[in-house]
Amino acid sequence: MCNRDGRNTSKDGLYIHFEGKGIRVNDWLKFHPGGGKVLKIFNGRDVTAQFHATHSKEAVALIRTRANASKMTVPGPSKEDQMYLNLRQKYERLGYFSVDRWVILENILKNLAVLIPWFIAVICIFQNSYPWIATLFWSWSMYFQGWVGHDYSHHQWAPSNNIKDTRICDSWCGIMSGVIRGNGVLWWKRRHNTHHVVTNEVGNDPDIKTSPLFIFFNKLELHWFNRFQHIYYLPTLTTLNFYWHFETWQTTITHLLHNKNIRERELATFDVYTVGLFDLLFAFWVYQQGWFYPMFCLWLSGTGTAMVVFATHYAEERLSKEHNLGFIEQTFRTSRNIKGFFGESWVWNYLTNNLSLQKEHHLFPRMPNVYLRKISPEIREFANENGLEYTEDNICQCAMNAIIELKKAVMDM
Repeated sequence: MCNRDGRNTSKDGLYIHFEGKGIRVNDWLKFHPGGGKVLKIFNGRDVTAQFHATHSKEAVALIRTRANASKMTVPGPSKEDQMYLNLRQKYERLGYFSVDRWVILENILKNLAVLIPWFIAVICIFQNSYPWIATLFWSWSMYFQGWVGHDYSHHQWAPSNNIKDTRICDSWCGIMSGVIRGNGVLWWKRRHNTHHVVTNEVGNDPDIKTSPLFIFFNKLELHWFNRFQHIYYLPTLTTLNFYWHFETWQTTITHLLHNKNIRERELATFDVYTVGLFDLLFAFWVYQQGWFYPMFCLWLSGTGTAMVVFATHYAEERLSKEHNLGFIEQTFRTSRNIKGFFGESWVWNYLTNNLSLQKEHHLFPRMPNVYLRKISPEIREFANENGLEYTEDNICQCAMNAIIELKKAVMDM
């Protein structure tokens, strides 16, 4: 049974809509690699565009088989979502999702940009020498690994576009992110991959759950300290790495003890070893050179990461769970690109591993960065042709946008 919006209202299970068919997914709760939470979020909602955006061809073939076997007919993708699917198919035909020699070369260089400074830092720590070199080099490795691991988490490095390749991506993301950054792959996937398909949906998107510390709109209760939130916003962001590391362990332990999803339990077990090794290395660093250098490393890296992460979504429009926007419009209304100060946008593309191209990335999270940069002018033109706002600001203005919104939320109360 569906309501007027085409959303399933049946009480006998969880149903997602894919290509005009309703699929009961209760049996997936235990096995879905993305966890059961996102299936519950999309109960009664069309997932066609989001599924194509975030899954391998093999996964698409599997869900299509189930859809074809379903007897439940539901409204198909909206006109806007079909426009997105057509655009994506165009880029697939052009080979923009393939792992070619340029993608391989850029991938090797990015990994070296992370691993070489990290090895130098570790050598300095074990030799108990050059503490500032160790601090600055590991800080850079932590910062840039966040973006490189982000690519693996989205399975951009999947030459055969199958489930086996996605597991390889998850494993490499877990090793690099866990050992170098202290952030587990399970924590990352539950937080960020869910964010991609429900961007800025209040109550669904885990990446914008900043209350009670930050209240961006007046539908939540303000506490006394929120009156100063626009003042403590930037200083608080610098503690991001400390909080994320705590949250990683919280997620890992919780899922080991209580989660019934087999894939998430596997990732949680994996994270125990990788994040545990990070903690051992940092403990040895403290033993060798004291608390100051390791803590400064975490602070410095967290500051850089936070300035980028909080620049692209946190000041943008917040949506209710019941919104009826298509995937394209939701992406443009909830994402903002980072541009240069004086036309040097290409510099920020490389410093952020192309996360500065937030709209393009959210539309095509599995597209390698070589082609993400290539389609950027066309996406800008596409936005103009379809009445969509292509918002972008330099990173300082992006931070100011959030401060303005935080102050406005307090003034409106």
